[in-house]
Amino acid sequence: DAILQSINRISEQTSFGGKKLLNGNFDFTTSSVSTTNIDNVRVNAAKVPDGSYSNVVINVVTASRYAYVSALGDGVAGGNGKGSLTDDVVIQVRGIYGSEILSFVSGTTQATIKTAVNALKDLTGVSAVLSSVGAGASAVVFSSVAYGDSAFVSVERIDSNATNAFNVHGSTSSKRYGVDGTMTVNGTAAIVDGLELQVR
Repeated sequence: DAILQSINRISEQTSFGGKKLLNGNFDFTTSSVSTTNIDNVRVNAAKVPDGSYSNVVINVVTASRYAYVSALGDGVAGGNGKGSLTDDVVIQVRGIYGSEILSFVSGTTQATIKTAVNALKDLTGVSAVLSSVGAGASAVVFSSVAYGDSAFVSVERIDSNATNAFNVHGSTSSKRYGVDGTMTVNGTAAIVDGLELQVR
């Protein structure tokens, strides 16, 4: 125990120019890593002889994608988020974090629906944006906040009204999954989980 405490003390106190040298902060450095494509870059082990360094080249063959569902394109007049529901609507929104039920009265605008969904994204894992669908019309697009095969978004109308005031891809419910990308690290196929990758 005393030896481990001494090692920990040395690693925490050894510094140069105010920067800790042995506490693990400078194991490796990276450059040109886009945080929008790769959420976490971690090198767990490497043999670097004679103090030299080895390049790590990450090749993104296909990028990981999030899940999305386009809704509210039918039965809603007007574009740019100004379109409004033509009837009362109750929907259930589900994502990797959980599910929430949202109720909207007739006349609710798409912009208001988007705001309501985004206010709950930390509870559901689903966010929303407005998207143009042509001819001056717009739709609300529900998207997963996570990427990859395990990410999903589900939007379902749960009220009994059968009018087209709410429509998801031509029906009253839809569930979509994201896709894990294909990547290599120094020519070796990586195990990809959303925006994280590793090689063994």
